[in-house]
Amino acid sequence: MSAWWINHCDPHMSVLLSPDGPFADSTDENRIAEALPYEAPVEGAFPPDRQPPLYTQRPDKEDA
Repeated sequence: MSAWWINHCDPHMSVLLSPDGPFADSTDENRIAEALPYEAPVEGAFPPDRQPPLYTQRPDKEDA
């Protein structure tokens, strides 16, 4: 894990947070803007989603 901090995180964060980096002109504010354009995908563009529902409750001791 320490190699990740040294070899990946540190160089990337140095660039991202630098005064002339990609976020240099960012401000800490939210503004309502025009919605991005959206076009519904054609029928059949994506396979059916057959995932089981998420398990969000603990089972009763009787069920375990």
